[in-house]
Amino acid sequence: ATAHDTLEVNSNLKGLANVYTILNERSHPKGAFTLPLEQFRIVYQFLTRLSLNYSKEVWILLISLNPKGEADSFPENVTDKFAEILTLSLRQSDVVTRNSKNQYIVLLLETGRSNIRLIVERIEANWKASEYAGEYVIEYEFDFLK
Repeated sequence: ATAHDTLEVNSNLKGLANVYTILNERSHPKGAFTLPLEQFRIVYQFLTRLSLNYSKEVWILLISLNPKGEADSFPENVTDKFAEILTLSLRQSDVVTRNSKNQYIVLLLETGRSNIRLIVERIEANWKASEYAGEYVIEYEFDFLK
């Protein structure tokens, strides 16, 4: 038996239109496409192939929220607010995952090097408008996807 033979038969599907119904998002939330790390890893691997095969420009951004001064705690309300601001500051075509309590990985598609600073400035400006901006600072690094 082949892998194809073990697939379940679904007689309710009749054509590509039904496949779209199954695969499409049910709603179109604002901001970046947010995924758990395991699913993000699959998207990362696919975009790496895409970048290599078709010379598509994909950037990876590592962005962290760190306390100012000596404090090293990350209350859940602070990290949740940062996650919300980060997601809403990015485009729907960007992909984001939480790497740790205070750190995120972002994949930026069709963005030039000069635009990355603008993206980070937008995230920083939105963060500075939050009630936690005086206590935590954003740090980041980025690279062309390899």
